[in-house]
Amino acid sequence: MPLNYRLKSERRNLTLDQIYKMSEVEASAFIAEARWGSTTKQVCSNCGSVDAHYHRKSRKQWLCKHCGHTFSLTSNTVFANLKISHKQLLKFCFMFCNSAKGNSAVELTGMFGVSHKTAWIINQKIREGLLWSRDESKLSGMVHIDGGYFGGKRRHGRLKKYNIPHKNIEAKIASKGKSKTTLTPAQKRNYWLRKNKRRLLINIREVDTNGNNGGIKTRVAVCKTENEVDINKLCKRFVVEGSTIWTDDHNAYNSLNEKFKHESVEHSIEFMSVDGVHNNQAESYFSRLRRSEYGVYHGMRAQYLLDYAQEAAWREDMRKVSLKDQVISLISKVMSTGDSSWWKGYHQGYRRKDELMNF
Repeated sequence: MPLNYRLKSERRNLTLDQIYKMSEVEASAFIAEARWGSTTKQVCSNCGSVDAHYHRKSRKQWLCKHCGHTFSLTSNTVFANLKISHKQLLKFCFMFCNSAKGNSAVELTGMFGVSHKTAWIINQKIREGLLWSRDESKLSGMVHIDGGYFGGKRRHGRLKKYNIPHKNIEAKIASKGKSKTTLTPAQKRNYWLRKNKRRLLINIREVDTNGNNGGIKTRVAVCKTENEVDINKLCKRFVVEGSTIWTDDHNAYNSLNEKFKHESVEHSIEFMSVDGVHNNQAESYFSRLRRSEYGVYHGMRAQYLLDYAQEAAWREDMRKVSLKDQVISLISKVMSTGDSSWWKGYHQGYRRKDELMNF
C-alpha cells in the first residue's frame, strides 16, 4: 500500500519550528515573496506600479516612487489593519495549511496567545479570500457529484427513547395528516424550525483517470434542496458538456442524461455497481468535512456553510502539495482579493447578515 502523502518527508519542507526561528524581517520577506513574487520589488496598492519603492523601515511601510502613496505588506488585502506581527500572521497561515480538517479558534488562542475573536476573524478572513479567489473553470473527463445536508440537526434530550420518534414526525407531516402519529403544535414548530436551518451542500469533483490522485479539482455550492433545477444549473456552470458524470440514484440527477454521459449507483443496495460506477471521490470530500463539523467546529450554520465548504475544497485540492508550497499558494490567493468585504469592522459591530447560496 502506498504511503500517505502527509507522512512523506518531502511534504515537511516548512515547519512551525522554522517559522519560530525566523526574525520579523525574515517572516515579512517570506510573505512579500509569496504575495508579490519578489523580496526587492513591491506593488503599490494605489497605482499598481511595480518597483523597488522607498522603504520606511521604522513603520514597516513603503512610499511609492510614482504616486507618493504609503502602503504596507498587508495594504489592500483581507489582512489590512490586523494588529498582529507578520511572523504571527505567517504562523496562522501555516497552521491553516498543516491541518487536514481545520483548526478551531479556541485551539489557536492557546497556541498564539490571542483572543478568541481575533483568531476566529483571521480564520474567517482566510476563508473569505479563498472564496473570492476560487477557481471557477469547468471540470471535464470523469466527474463525481454528491449532495449532503448540514445544519438543523435534532438535539437529543434527557431520554434515550422518545415517545414520538423523529422519523414518525416527518412521516406525519409528509403524509399531510394521514399518519396515525399525533403531533403537538410544539413538535410541528420544532420540526419546521430545524428544517429551515438545514442546507444542502453540493460538491462536484473532477477525478484523475490517468494516475492515482483521486479527486483533483473540487467545486462546491449551497442549495436549499437536492432538486433538478439547481443540479442542472450547477452542472452547466461547472462541468463541460459531454463529460462523464457519476452520481447516486437520486431523482435530481435523472435529467443529466441529456447533456452528459450520466451513470448512477443505487446506494441503498450497493456502494459500487457491477459496472464499477460509484461516486467515492465526492463521498470522500464529505467524509472529511463531516469530521471537521463534528470534531473541530462542532457545527456549521447556514450563514457560513459555504465558507467552510470552500476551505475543505481547497484542502482537498492541495492535499498532495508540500507545506511550503501550500503556504505560498494560500498567501498569494488570499492577499490578491482586496480589502475584506465581510469582516472589516467586525470589532465595531459589523456583521455579515447575508447567506451565500450558489455563490
